[in-house]
Amino acid sequence: MTSVWLQTSSFMRRSQGKHKIKLMRAADCFVLPSLQENFGHAVVEAMQQGLPVVISKDVYTCDSIQQAGAGFVCSHDERDVFLALQRLARDNELRSEMAGAAMRLGKQFVPEVLSEKYTAFFVEMAQTASRGATAN
Repeated sequence: MTSVWLQTSSFMRRSQGKHKIKLMRAADCFVLPSLQENFGHAVVEAMQQGLPVVISKDVYTCDSIQQAGAGFVCSHDERDVFLALQRLARDNELRSEMAGAAMRLGKQFVPEVLSEKYTAFFVEMAQTASRGATAN
């Protein structure tokens, strides 16, 4: 049985701004089976729009996505990617759960949250360095 959902898949060209957001909001998921992706900004943007993601193990954020249940992390095998897409197409509840997890995880990458995390990290590093300097 071939899913209508899989039959209506499309590959999008590069888009920006409001048009990109509009396209993402019309999608059911985001797929990036990349051979190498240093961070995956597009993946984070998709999650921020509530899209479950199907990515390869070579997208840097794969561990976070897997732990959060925000999508599927696949090998580079076409069948593995297909099976992940098929599960999303057939299981509305799973897709909905992953969409919620994706939205929550995506919020961790907004500038305000990252700024707080980096500030806390640098404060901790400065305090650690200061303690080390006074101990000598």
